Amino acid sequence: SSPHGTSARARLDSPAAIGSGAAPTGRRSARAAAHWFGDAGIVGVAAVAGLGDVDAPSITAAGLYRGGLDAGIATLAILAAAFSNTAAKAAYGLALGSWRFGGTFAAWSAAAAGAGAATWLALRAVA
Repeated sequence: SSPHGTSARARLDSPAAIGSGAAPTGRRSARAAAHWFGDAGIVGVAAVAGLGDVDAPSITAAGLYRGGLDAGIATLAILAAAFSNTAAKAAYGLALGSWRFGGTFAAWSAAAAGAGAATWLALRAVA
């Protein structure tokens, strides 16, 4: 349940969620996760979806926010998707490239993720 008084499941049935670009399979996954785990389920689905694509879970989280999802949960879902996508690409670089390429790519990816996390924490501190 969110501060808006709307359950995670009800938000997934809203017109904003349906029109947010959520594919039927992704929407069903998010609905099941929200049913079992509440808002944490939405973040978890975004993290798993982020392994392959960061855009779809980000657009879906933004649509769910329009439908009543707490801004902090929507932001966390987007960050989870972005971080898991970055980690997956770093792993691809290590697995498919030379060790020099993979190591450099992974180091810069970690630096970018760290900067993103630091920015999010700083913004939370002033909010």
